[in-house]
Amino acid sequence: MTALDVPLAILAAAFLLALLRVAVGPSLADRAVGTEVCLVTVAGGIALLSARLDATHFLDAVVVAALLQFIATVALGRLLQRKEGE
Repeated sequence: MTALDVPLAILAAAFLLALLRVAVGPSLADRAVGTEVCLVTVAGGIALLSARLDATHFLDAVVVAALLQFIATVALGRLLQRKEGE
């Protein structure tokens, strides 16, 4: 067991709790925040896994996850803004 196993387990727990927020969240804003947390934990988990395995080729996936997170943030922000205007 390495020192990176504990943070990976914590990120996995955070991902599951955020996924629960996405499923149960009473409002669209709660679901948006849950989605953001899910994407952040996936990117962080991939980065930690890359460090744990000493494999730099996983870092490309971290960049892709960060770009997807940015696009999702913009899309969810526009969706929430449109829902408020109704």
